[in-house]
Amino acid sequence: MSSRTHSPPRVAVLADSDTRWKWGALTAHRLAPGGRLDGFLLRGRATPTVRQLAEVGARADALTEVTGTEFVRTADRSRYDVIVLSCVGGAVQAMVHGLARSWAGQRRRPAVVTGY
Repeated sequence: MSSRTHSPPRVAVLADSDTRWKWGALTAHRLAPGGRLDGFLLRGRATPTVRQLAEVGARADALTEVTGTEFVRTADRSRYDVIVLSCVGGAVQAMVHGLARSWAGQRRRPAVVTGY
């Protein structure tokens, strides 16, 4: 039984392109309707522009461009209940390994969702 039943779930989405941002944000909204959605755009060749994000139409409560290391430092149980990794396979694998190392020894951690 979750101890957080009194407030909406907090979700972080990490995406590396506009198409994957759309998938990740819409998945997050389906998983946690009414929850807070913080978007993180992985800095790189395909980082979406403001125009691309506006055209996609999937909104977030906050949106930040980050490196993989910055995301790993940010994503923990005190901030998020669910993390959606919406990136290419190599980036997902790197994030899963980084998050596992960051969360080592913690009894509780966010649920991690991947796919695409």
